[in-house]
Amino acid sequence: MSHSMIPAVIYARYSSASQREESIEGQLRECHRYAEKAGLSVIHEYTDSAISGTSDKRPAFQQMIRDSKSHAFEVVIVWKLDRFARNRYDSAIYRKQLSDNGVRIVSAMETFSDGPEGIILEGLLEAMSEYYSANLSENIQRGLYDSALQRKFLGKPVLGYKKGPDGRYEINPITAPIVRRIFEEYAAGKSQPEIIDGLNADGLRTSRGKCFMRNSLRAVLINEKYVGMYRYRDIEDPEGIPPIVDRPLFDKVQKMLGKRIFKKKTPEGSPRYMLTTKLFCGECGRMMTGESAKSKNGKYFHYYSCTGVKAKPKTCHKQRVSRDWIESEVIRIVTSEILNDEFINLVADGFMEQQKNNPADQKVTALERQLKAVQKKLDNINRAIAEGIWSESTKSLLAELEQQKTNISEAIQKGKLSLQSKISRDEVLPILQDMRNAATQSENVAWALIDAFVFRIYLFDDEGKKQRLLVEYSPTGYIETAVKYEEMLEVRAKHNRLHFYGLTRTQWMHGSSVFVEYVLTKK
Repeated sequence: MSHSMIPAVIYARYSSASQREESIEGQLRECHRYAEKAGLSVIHEYTDSAISGTSDKRPAFQQMIRDSKSHAFEVVIVWKLDRFARNRYDSAIYRKQLSDNGVRIVSAMETFSDGPEGIILEGLLEAMSEYYSANLSENIQRGLYDSALQRKFLGKPVLGYKKGPDGRYEINPITAPIVRRIFEEYAAGKSQPEIIDGLNADGLRTSRGKCFMRNSLRAVLINEKYVGMYRYRDIEDPEGIPPIVDRPLFDKVQKMLGKRIFKKKTPEGSPRYMLTTKLFCGECGRMMTGESAKSKNGKYFHYYSCTGVKAKPKTCHKQRVSRDWIESEVIRIVTSEILNDEFINLVADGFMEQQKNNPADQKVTALERQLKAVQKKLDNINRAIAEGIWSESTKSLLAELEQQKTNISEAIQKGKLSLQSKISRDEVLPILQDMRNAATQSENVAWALIDAFVFRIYLFDDEGKKQRLLVEYSPTGYIETAVKYEEMLEVRAKHNRLHFYGLTRTQWMHGSSVFVEYVLTKK
């Protein structure tokens, strides 16, 4: 390996769930082609077969993360970003780990720079990958639900049953007697250890072919399928499966177990407040944060409230607003702004401008000048050596210049790797348009757009039930100098014409931000 080449590894993954996925061989071929073009030296390949990107339980992937601690490589090459992860949380966690170890990720098929425009574009591509996974999962779930409506066999094998020709549950004449024996022996008073010992001694096995143990025996004793109950999500059919034991025997066993069958309730879990760090009080400029209140009948209500209202002493009188209402309004408004061609073109222009001002251009040019100067010195020394001039100082200077040349060459390659990431306007537009289409179908993608292009949202109380929403958009996804609250109020006073003309929307620009104000009616 040449000393001037940057060490890299390739990560490839193939998921059998999608027949249209690029094969591992194809991914590796494209990654090697990219490495050669970018001046990277591939020292290892990590591959995971038939494993979904939505899970981080991938042996080769985990090994790569561990190996990054050795600092043996500086770059991870993936075919596309969705090979790395299709979940933004996992992606963020592992990217941080790699970054802490001095490793960056590059995509062989998708290009983006290290500047702010590249960070946003990369985030959009990841959001699209997440949408793809969520959509795939939704389609699978829909298919399972359709099968459940037909009472088809779903999930893992169940002792005593097999899948019939029509795809439904069918009694297995070989293993069903084992189920009956278990119920009858337990109802007759045998202890669970006695039943387990007897089954294993007779060579009988579970549905997975293993010896019976306490958990596997209990799983049989409490399984309602054996009395014909078919359950899937909200589908409950007491005659959906052919029964193996009768109801009186089953109920007797449940009573002996001291177990009653309850329908599982899904806990609500911790409430999510999607506008945290984005939503600010228009009256005082403080952040609005989430809070919950419980009614007398036990129902929870969720709100955003100004931190100035909660302060002691109270410093603001801004009304709190319903979380569900304001979040749905923000999604509706912001996506309608982002989903229009004018904004998409503005974003594309922003990407181009950011790329034009990429400091890597100037850095590479300066490094190339340095390299030329070092090479000139080396040529002079080599001519002197050819003429018989040689000393210890000449030897030392030669070694020093050779090292400088190596260091500068490596720095140029790293800089050019970033510059190769430049993309054209025609490449940006389709990505943004794809995101626009995805946002109309997925709330997650809509939030990804909001996260990328909305810097702040100010909420003002207005007359009656009306609220005024001032959104600060950043078409480049990056704001170099934030507009302070007092400055925003001053600029707003000059440009706001909502009251004068009875409009429900007004817009103006200030610095690199686009401000749009809306009049909303609070529910």
